[in-house]
Amino acid sequence: RGQYEQQCNAAALMQLGVTCLSRIDEHFPDHFYKWIQSAPIIQVDYSDVIPSCLEHLFSLAERKFGVLAA
Repeated sequence: RGQYEQQCNAAALMQLGVTCLSRIDEHFPDHFYKWIQSAPIIQVDYSDVIPSCLEHLFSLAERKFGVLAA
């Protein structure tokens, strides 16, 4: 409860179209079964994410510390 990381995960999932609940209550089983039966499968291609992440990190390091990526 109140964990910032989990709130960020939920926000990212909602941007992908995933239904997220703000709390688990007595209606949770209904929400869960509806989600299992009708939720679309969301596919995300992460095949090229490492090079762009490294480029971003090296760019940040260069700006902050003056470190140049080799």
